[in-house]
Amino acid sequence: TAGSGSTAVIPGYYYYNGTIWALLLNSGSSWLTTGNSGTVDGTNFIGTTDNVPLTFKVNNVLAGRIYGANTSFGLNSLLSNTTGVDNTAIGANALFSNTTGNNNVAIGIRSLYLNTIASNSVAVGDSSLYNNAGADNTAIGSRSLYSNTTGLANTAIGSLALNNNTSGNFNTAAGRAALDSNTTGAENTAY
Repeated sequence: TAGSGSTAVIPGYYYYNGTIWALLLNSGSSWLTTGNSGTVDGTNFIGTTDNVPLTFKVNNVLAGRIYGANTSFGLNSLLSNTTGVDNTAIGANALFSNTTGNNNVAIGIRSLYLNTIASNSVAVGDSSLYNNAGADNTAIGSRSLYSNTTGLANTAIGSLALNNNTSGNFNTAAGRAALDSNTTGAENTAY
């Protein structure tokens, strides 16, 4: 039985801690799904107090994780990461295949999707830098630099900009479909 002597028993679940029966959860200290009042910044938080990632799931599928210098939010974002650091993935399947790539930012569904080891790239927009394996690329816009595999140091701003580039380097394209047909050309600029 819980408690001893004339002490009033508080309703709830108890466990034996090796010495006494202790209340498993005091209802006044639980984190409520309907919100909490009286919280103190710096004292009350959702998170971990040890070196373990904070993980979010939806229907038991990874939907977010904060660990070390990596942050991901979105179903299966940064799912395959093993040793890559300083990565940010926001959106379903963003940086999905990344394993060891560092310093990448992927914002948008399937952005930097197939990137595994390449580093220092920024992709903002649906499927931007989807096939990427090259470093130092910047793609802003839906499907910008979509086909890029080994191309390095390209900048694409606008939907479909440098969409078909595969191995061209040091290209700059700004505007919808700018340099869309370029595949291997280097050091081009189009506005």
